[in-house]
Amino acid sequence: PGARYWAARAAERKGDFDRAIAEYRQSVRSNPAFSDAGLRLALILEAEGRGEDAWAAMNRFVGDHRNSDEGAALSIRLASRFGPEDRLKAVVINLRNQPTWPAAVAARAEYVASTGNLEGAVKTILEGSDLDLTRPGNARALRSLVLHLNALDRGPEALELVDRALARSPDADALHEARGAALALLGRDEEAREAFERALAIDARNALAHLGIARLDAKSGDLGAALVAYDRAAHLDPDLEP
Repeated sequence: PGARYWAARAAERKGDFDRAIAEYRQSVRSNPAFSDAGLRLALILEAEGRGEDAWAAMNRFVGDHRNSDEGAALSIRLASRFGPEDRLKAVVINLRNQPTWPAAVAARAEYVASTGNLEGAVKTILEGSDLDLTRPGNARALRSLVLHLNALDRGPEALELVDRALARSPDADALHEARGAALALLGRDEEAREAFERALAIDARNALAHLGIARLDAKSGDLGAALVAYDRAAHLDPDLEP
């Protein structure tokens, strides 16, 4: 499974997606629990518009990786994109009480936002999720909310929500990173940098915090520092978008 997996990764990077699909499938057949091959297979199939094939690959992946945030996020996105409606309802029921629910909520909100319904994206998180956004475990949903509120010119409200969560859990690196994101979107770059650095002081492996610093460095014109920070972020999470 390992050889097939890395052959697929290489093919994917070269843009040979037919070869990547074939190799990922062979890796999954050999040992579905070995890697995220099933998830990567589903993502390629989704990008090609092959909804049912992507759904089948994702289901197999989730069956062997039940605590995967990315699997939960993909399952709700596929159900949202390709339907039918009862499939989305079933996914929501299945995930609502699971540890991966915050990731699923964020993915659903991002899908709703992608349709142009930013208000709907905000309501998905604030009204439809039953999540306590002051809890560090729900930081992924909170961070998604920050982005959507800022897109609606409600940045100060987003920052207030993050600060409320931090007042309860001041040592949560994910919340400091979310605060940095909120401040950066408001143009308060120095405060944002302090928040990202605070997140990294708590957990140096917070890829999003490294990414936040990279963007601030690039914005300020310090391209050398930006490249270093981008490299750190990519090393920790190769799938982050710069």
